[in-house]
Amino acid sequence: MRIPRILITADRSGSGKTTVTCGLLRVLIRRGLKVCSFKCGPDFIDPMFHRTVLGIPSSNLDTFLAPEETVLGIFRNRCSGMDVAVLEGAMGFYDGIGTTDRASSYHVGRVTKTPAVLVFEPKGQSLTAVSLIKGLMDFRGDSDIRGVILSKTGEKMYRLLKPAIEEECGIPVLGHLPKNEEFIFSDRHLGLVTPGEIEDIQERIDRIADALEENVDIDALLQIARSAPELSAPSSCETYGEHPVKIAVAKDSAFCFIYEDNIDLLRKMGAEVEFFSPIEDPCVPEGADGIILYGGYPELYGRQLAENASMLADIAEKICSGVPCMAECGGFMYLHDTFEDIDAGECKGAGVIGGRAYRTSGLQRFGYVELCKGDVRIPAHEFHHYDSTSNGDAYLAVKASGSASWRCIHETETMMAGFPHLYYPGCPEMVEEFLDKCERRKK
Repeated sequence: MRIPRILITADRSGSGKTTVTCGLLRVLIRRGLKVCSFKCGPDFIDPMFHRTVLGIPSSNLDTFLAPEETVLGIFRNRCSGMDVAVLEGAMGFYDGIGTTDRASSYHVGRVTKTPAVLVFEPKGQSLTAVSLIKGLMDFRGDSDIRGVILSKTGEKMYRLLKPAIEEECGIPVLGHLPKNEEFIFSDRHLGLVTPGEIEDIQERIDRIADALEENVDIDALLQIARSAPELSAPSSCETYGEHPVKIAVAKDSAFCFIYEDNIDLLRKMGAEVEFFSPIEDPCVPEGADGIILYGGYPELYGRQLAENASMLADIAEKICSGVPCMAECGGFMYLHDTFEDIDAGECKGAGVIGGRAYRTSGLQRFGYVELCKGDVRIPAHEFHHYDSTSNGDAYLAVKASGSASWRCIHETETMMAGFPHLYYPGCPEMVEEFLDKCERRKK
């Protein structure tokens, strides 16, 4: 399989990767190309921006949450029939678990054999910037960094640095993206503001695309993408049992942290997925054999969620009567007796979890973890500013770096609820077990 592909990476967070990626996606669409996109790592929000540009889902590629062969298989499948693939990196190029490069953008690039283009902001630097780019290239012998785009950089600085970088590093400077406040997407406590909250998002992406077309050599970038080697055919084809059940999945502004690959796997296993809104709908979809409550921003919509009394009562009744449920992070908070909104106001929850979810001053138990219970090992990650008076104790969460561990997750015969986020392709046996319970409930 041959698919032109490029990895947009950087030396650090905040350098402009999402801006460049979204603008590039729009440029490629304008050229009539069929484009797919991916996000390295567990981030939920950047793929929303990709989808806003493309109108099609964007997948995550995470070499901690799933085995390398699974990641490569998802990548190949998503690329089928496409003209070009764009991968957006996470944090700095080599930043993985602890001080290793495992699960980093570099790791994903190596697994998918994708050449990288470095987005670099030379802030208060001249020749030092050149040395940093050179160091990133040489830190690993197979870095495969093939070009540079200077970010938030004026024409004068670009013309000063371009020949120095090309002479010292031996790779082309493909262009620059001028500094413009319109090109910067604002953020909040869990990352960027979601694209649905930005009123003029399409116009802003168009202006970013215009700036890239004017200041970046897109043809040279595509030439790098087309130099990517062939990918081998899948070594095996996974098969799953058929589970003819209906799964109700919460999806709205409050519950929007959803991996597209999770939904795909549910459907591959035979489940019908029906989305519903805990903010607006009066109850869970009729005939649901199971309920999934993913994460998001319930704290921003606490009043609306609390005022939808019929939904709260219906979810509580169904879960307590034995309808299988999986809830994570924001969905877990929603199941509490009460949870705090963003202004520390007390909001009524579904009352399935006895206790209170409350906001803290910073990130809690942040990062990759392995959930352990007996012989069971499930890769997961946590990313939240909230905590609970009742986190559960069914699993031991061990940080991937081995630096800490804690008890978490409420588990009954039919419910699994806690702060950790799960990526289903990395734990398909657990998903099949959930659907088995849904099928038994249906029968």
